[in-house]
Amino acid sequence: MNRTDLAMLHTDPAFQGRGAGKMLVEWGTKKADELSVPAYLESSPTGHRLYERHGFRDLHVLKFDLSQFGGTGVYEEPLMIREPSVTK
Repeated sequence: MNRTDLAMLHTDPAFQGRGAGKMLVEWGTKKADELSVPAYLESSPTGHRLYERHGFRDLHVLKFDLSQFGGTGVYEEPLMIREPSVTK
């Protein structure tokens, strides 16, 4: 099975909205399509819409009760997948 990994992708909030994240996601989805493999990721709430716009869909949403660690509220982390595009 072909596989490529990108362990971590993050855009500093001071530089968000300038297109770098979009370019990286497009590169990754193109590579996944070339290899005919699905792309999986764990999204931040902030990045969720970007990934949806590039064909990712939610598999599950992990919920972390932050009060267990001295915080407040619940942090939600979407687990997402994108199937490879079929082009001929």
